[in-house]
Amino acid sequence: MRSHRLTLAALGAALAVGSALSTGSGAMAATPAGTQAAWGGCSIGDICVYSGLNGTGSVCAWDADDPDWLGGAIRCSWAGTKNVKSIWNRGTGGAGDYRHVAFYKKADYQDYYACAAQGFQGNTGPDAGVRLRSHKWVTTCPA
Repeated sequence: MRSHRLTLAALGAALAVGSALSTGSGAMAATPAGTQAAWGGCSIGDICVYSGLNGTGSVCAWDADDPDWLGGAIRCSWAGTKNVKSIWNRGTGGAGDYRHVAFYKKADYQDYYACAAQGFQGNTGPDAGVRLRSHKWVTTCPA
């Protein structure tokens, strides 16, 4: 379990370095019609998951816990058939607040997968991603 959290942190750091290096050119790539621009659709304060790498593809966003992405208050229509390949935690809480997000492979917070710290923006690991089903905001990531 612990290795997944480290993977998310390491990938987030690598993505941050890559992003910092690519911002100096000022050039932006065009987005093909019918696709979402990278890291779009994620409001400040939300946790967002994407079906594509690097914040592309379909997006689902929440500002609260959700015990079942397929049957909860906010439904993620593609979560039952597609893997989550990238995550962005745009939470805004301060120290001691619920600002990290724990992800689970099953409904009702079962089968812990990983935790995304506030500000994390990156891929879930292998290119295939992972099938996730629930999440909850936490004050600290599980060990």
